[in-house]
Amino acid sequence: MTSSDKDLAYKILDVIMESFEVKPETMDFPVALDNSPRPIGLSLSSAGKEKRYLAHMLKGSPKKASQARYLAGLDMGSIAHDYIRVVVGAHPDVILSDAERTVKLEVHAENTYVPGHIDGFIEFDDKRILIDIKCVNLYTFNELDPRNPETNWWARSRKWAAGNYVFDAVDAFKDDNFKKTYIDQIACYEAGLMEEGEDWDATAFILYCRDTSHFAVGIFNPPDADKIVQNAIEKMQEVLDNPDPLGYDTCWEAAIGASPHIVCQYCPYVNECFDLATTVFRGKPRFNIKRIK
Repeated sequence: MTSSDKDLAYKILDVIMESFEVKPETMDFPVALDNSPRPIGLSLSSAGKEKRYLAHMLKGSPKKASQARYLAGLDMGSIAHDYIRVVVGAHPDVILSDAERTVKLEVHAENTYVPGHIDGFIEFDDKRILIDIKCVNLYTFNELDPRNPETNWWARSRKWAAGNYVFDAVDAFKDDNFKKTYIDQIACYEAGLMEEGEDWDATAFILYCRDTSHFAVGIFNPPDADKIVQNAIEKMQEVLDNPDPLGYDTCWEAAIGASPHIVCQYCPYVNECFDLATTVFRGKPRFNIKRIK
């Protein structure tokens, strides 16, 4: 990670914080939550998921989610996600473009393309930046550990939408130090855009902690992006060729050391994998698994 990438992370965070200070007094912000069944087929947003999850996507599911926390965890996250994009796009020195643009990546020998939707580009200071906004809980946000300085920089706010915020520079892309699903997703978006001949200067994650209202910005620039994309393509190809979900390990079995309480709590296909009963402990679902299907 170069010093210019570090400076860019700081600058993007500056722009975000300024956006909340200079936002218009009134803004039209329509909210439309889609509770229809999940579409059947693969998506680049799920490129980092386990094979069983991808196979379930090909099979389809009768409903979007089965957990009570879906509203708090995902629907509310979607609202915050869209609001952040609207506010940053309203900054007088920022141009927001291509929000929710469809990007396709060729993943199969028979001209099969997997689609995805980017969050858009922001332009300021003669730079065009691909952005990916993630609304996360405090646990994920704290995975950006400032005690783990390596080669990738994040700028993190300690004060939300205030003039006296400070920054931490933290590593995010060392092995398992950041969510693989996010890494694979944005790498595949980049590959699809490059196939379309798109040109831009940098790619940035914008993380918003919905528990504390803090932001973090990180520049995505891993040395092995091509390998990340190739591995994701090979995985999706395998699932396209062998689409039976029960032919693969459950996602928590594939994620060594994890538990279904963590891996499966937001999954719309959890009832396709388990016979279970759900209880609530400390505000989160806990699964009593009777049988693995």
